[in-house]
Amino acid sequence: MPLKMLNFVTAPPPVRSKMGPGTPIHESEEWQDLVMALGAGLKPQEYIAIEIPKGHPLYKRMKYPIPAFFRLANKKLKELRLPYDLYTREDTIYIVGRGVLS
Repeated sequence: MPLKMLNFVTAPPPVRSKMGPGTPIHESEEWQDLVMALGAGLKPQEYIAIEIPKGHPLYKRMKYPIPAFFRLANKKLKELRLPYDLYTREDTIYIVGRGVLS
C-alpha cells in the first residue's frame, strides 16, 4: 500500500463522524422501550429492570451484551442529564432514581 503525502489546503481530510453504523443494542426492543421509559420519567417509587437472559437474540450478535447495554444506558442517562443510578445483578440491569437506595 503506497503512502501519500497530502496537503490540507488542496485536499482536506474526510470528516470524522461521531456515530458509527450503530450496534445491535440500538435495534433491540429493550433499547426502544428504555428510551421511551426515560422520556416519560420515573416516579420516586418506580424503577426499571431490563432482563437480558442467556438465550436472548443479542447473544447471537454480540459476545457480551449486558456490559455493552450497561455502558450505552449510562451514556444515555448522562446525555439526558437524568438523576438516576444504574447497576447490574446477574442478567438484569436496574435503573433507580438517585437517593432512593439510601
